Amino acid sequence: MKILKAASLAAMAAALMTVPGAVMSQSTGAKPIPIEVWALRDVVNAVQISPDGKHLLVHKTESKEGEYLLEVYETSNLTKPLRRLNAKPMEIISARWVNDNYIYGTAWQVNRKKVQGGEEDVRDYKSFSYSLAKNKFAESAGNFDIVNTLPKEPNQVLVATATANTDKTGVDPFAAFRPRSYYRYNLETGSRELVLRGNPKQPTAEFDLDGNPRFSAGYDSDTKEQILYFRQPGEG
Repeated sequence: MKILKAASLAAMAAALMTVPGAVMSQSTGAKPIPIEVWALRDVVNAVQISPDGKHLLVHKTESKEGEYLLEVYETSNLTKPLRRLNAKPMEIISARWVNDNYIYGTAWQVNRKKVQGGEEDVRDYKSFSYSLAKNKFAESAGNFDIVNTLPKEPNQVLVATATANTDKTGVDPFAAFRPRSYYRYNLETGSRELVLRGNPKQPTAEFDLDGNPRFSAGYDSDTKEQILYFRQPGEG
């Protein structure tokens, strides 16, 4: 198997070496593609069907300079959108179904021309939830990721963000290596309730379907060991 793999890689490498010349001979005299074309954002950023299969979410932009918006279609009629949504003056940059009724996502807005530090951003962020039944948004300042959809609680999700960055923009490129705070997010109101605050010993956690923190992994810099933690529901 290793011999076949090595032979295949060698053949691929030889084939690739012949490609540039062939491409150049075929494209002689052709106009180069402008660099700005390669910098364009995806026209359709996401497409997702609701859990019950009745609605389709499309996250897209309609022009070169346009901002992203959301369209929600009934799967029984894809000829026109049931809802067209935006977050003006902000821009929706991500969206996903939580359940048959709620969509959760993030929006941003450029509010500064420059930054003072490496972890800052020219944009401010908000997390939002949208009720299809009520045609209504709820929001919360900051950038939060869903870590558990809490299927037994249709109006709640578990979200998380880093705690180490105190800058008002909330941007933290080192979030994966820093303690995170976990909250219950109310999809109807946009309010948050702290569930667990990570620390250097146990920076992150994994939760069960009831929202109980059950598992965590830490690193002991003195012994240079990775330590795994587990607890039963209701334990400390």
